[in-house]
Order: sequence, then structure tokens, then C-alpha cells
Amino acid sequence: MSLSSGDMRRFRNLLQSSDIFGALSEEDRELLIRKATAISFRKGSFIFRQGVKGEAFYFVASGKLYVFVDKRGAQVHIAEVLPGEFIGEMTLYQDWGRWATVTAHEDTVLFMLQKVDIRLVLDRCPAARAALEHLIIRRVENEMYFIGDPAPEPG
Repeated sequence: MSLSSGDMRRFRNLLQSSDIFGALSEEDRELLIRKATAISFRKGSFIFRQGVKGEAFYFVASGKLYVFVDKRGAQVHIAEVLPGEFIGEMTLYQDWGRWATVTAHEDTVLFMLQKVDIRLVLDRCPAARAALEHLIIRRVENEMYFIGDPAPEPG
């Protein structure tokens, strides 16, 4: 289902104000808006689970998400995702399962895009692609901090 006119306006503003997606041409932002669907999740719902293959990328329109990773059988909370932020970026660059489990911490609306649509516009905008890749590196480092064993103290 395509976005309502209000959701289109909200998603357009979100893209324009994004450090990463604001670098896209207006034509590419409009393409993403046309391809997006709005999905509602109730508090406690799973958006996706660690290990399950992903094909979609999500922008948070409203609500709050919690991100967890499995560490030796225990779920470790590593991040919160708020309106204007996004999840699912790792799936753009790899074809195996999701790196984390994401749940709705409160009622949430997400704008969903298929991986193929995001890749198309990123291929046409090297600046946005580079910024997203830099963010992915930071997120992987953050995840490794939470799931890895802490380094011993020097000395």
C-alpha cells in the first residue's frame, strides 16, 4: 500500500533532513517516497529477528525501537532507534541473516523500502553511499563492543 499524502510529506521531510539521504537528488528522494509503504507495529512486536534474512530497510516515522543481540543465549540491549533514524542497513551489503533483533518499545510506524530500491538510489549518489557505509562501520563497532568480551585493562 502506498503512503497517504500526510505520510508522503512526513517521509519527504525525514529524507530531506537526513545527513545521509538529504544528499540524494530530489528525483531519487521522490522515487523512495513512491516505493515506500507505512507499517504499524504494536508495543512489544518484533520488527525482525537476529539471523533471519532481510530484504527491507526501515525508517522510523514514530515510536521507539529497541535493538538486541544474542550473547551466549542472553538478549543484550544495544541501542534505541527513534523517529528520523533507520534500521536494516546491514542487509544492503550482505545476504545472510539480520545482525540483531529489533522490537517496538512503544506503538511504532515505520516507512519500509525494499533493499533493491535503496540500492538503486545509493548507486546513483556516491556521497550518500559513503555516508551510509561510514554509519554502518560505527554501528558494527558499537555492536562488537556490546557482544565482545571487554579488553583487559592495560598494565
